[in-house]
Amino acid sequence: MRDYTQCLNQLHATLVAQPKGHYSAAYSGCEGNSQDGTTLVAILHSSHVDAVDVVGFVQSHCVCESAIDTVKNNLAVQVINELTKPVSTEPGAEVERRIREAGVKVDKGLAFAQK
Repeated sequence: MRDYTQCLNQLHATLVAQPKGHYSAAYSGCEGNSQDGTTLVAILHSSHVDAVDVVGFVQSHCVCESAIDTVKNNLAVQVINELTKPVSTEPGAEVERRIREAGVKVDKGLAFAQK
């Protein structure tokens, strides 16, 4: 089994500085760039990441858009329902439908633990 500790530490250090929405509104984490202009998607691909778990507040905005954009960039994506919530209950069902239609898995487990 490979030891991913060093890779994960380097990836974490890189991802911490991935701001989005500097000059315009941005819901997707894929819209973020590092200081040198590298996109989150480029960092994930260059780090050989092939699956992403998306969590956070707000499911109906940032989580939804990040999940859909990430799957559009050829990464397996899973939204963990227990770790995200919509702004209110009304958009929750619609968001779940949208992300499932985009090819995002909606689950309670962690993608890296399922390998």
